[in-house]
Amino acid sequence: MKKSVLVIFAILFCLRVATHAAVPNEVNDPLRPQQGYLDEIGVPKLWNSGIIGSSRPDLTFVVLDNGTSLHPDLLHNMDTARSVSFVENRDPFSDRGNHGTKVAGVACGVGNNAMGITGVAQRCNILVMKVGEVVEYPDGRKENTVSEGAVMTAFYSLLTNVPGVLVVNASIIADGLVDSTGMGVLGRVIEAGKDRMIVFAAAGNDTQPGSNYSYRVRYPCGLAKMLPNVVCVTSFGRNHDFEWYANHDPIITTVAAPTVLLTTSADGGYGLFGGTSASTPVAAGVGYLWLSGLMDKGVRVDANVITRIKQAMRDGGRSNPALGIIPELDAWGGWELLREWFELDAPSPLPPQFGPRRPPRTRP
Repeated sequence: MKKSVLVIFAILFCLRVATHAAVPNEVNDPLRPQQGYLDEIGVPKLWNSGIIGSSRPDLTFVVLDNGTSLHPDLLHNMDTARSVSFVENRDPFSDRGNHGTKVAGVACGVGNNAMGITGVAQRCNILVMKVGEVVEYPDGRKENTVSEGAVMTAFYSLLTNVPGVLVVNASIIADGLVDSTGMGVLGRVIEAGKDRMIVFAAAGNDTQPGSNYSYRVRYPCGLAKMLPNVVCVTSFGRNHDFEWYANHDPIITTVAAPTVLLTTSADGGYGLFGGTSASTPVAAGVGYLWLSGLMDKGVRVDANVITRIKQAMRDGGRSNPALGIIPELDAWGGWELLREWFELDAPSPLPPQFGPRRPPRTRP
């Protein structure tokens, strides 16, 4: 009898090991060891549970930026057929400012392809929407600019021409579109998509040297105060306090994410990327992972699900006195909340020593 029990136990143990071996615990991308920020925010815990992103056609990651190059470490995740430019340079894959390519790599660099870096979401359906270009001045200076008309057109196009769930990364500034109400026409367009679109927007980099904080956040990030489908993202640094330049209104800002990250570069190589522009695709990539996980488990995305994604960014985050009431992004903590809210019964892949999930945070 004892021998039979031991044999059964051994078989069950082997099955358990085999099951975990099938989970994408580690990736073979050579620059992954230089991406410690992924470990800091708990992204590999999601990967270990089988949530690595998705290329499903009903979930789209939108890079609203100055173009995104056809980098070999992005190409497999890119929807080249539907990508579009709304500015004079009609090529959406021209990124002379080397900005959109960096954004895309942070969120959606192809994972486990034995190449370069690993994106937060290893599998993505990237739609490039070019809304800006580089301006070159006579003195040799170059500046990334955004066409606010193109931004408006892009959002209209998303709602009318792109079906399914939309995760929009807006590491851009479009202050000219705000009005006295704080909403502007763009805000009303984004609000109209609240049942299937969530926008991750950069807070801005306007804090002056010597000051400890800046309450001002830029538009459309400021819409997070009024809209349940806008997430305003600021930056924390290596010491887990605010980067000196990062805007972070404590009432409007949803979450803080890492910055100064290794990512894809428009020249086909890799380079560092900083500012709240870099932090935003970290949070957006996590949002994409969460939505892919929910959709794969049969959850139908509606306005409540979109609102819960934003709430998980905030309430699932780590409390840090250096950041006041703005939480640090925690990919696993937010997922545990979502799993509870939507009554997903999948057991936690984490061993008991990780401890119980902390209670949801609330804002004053």
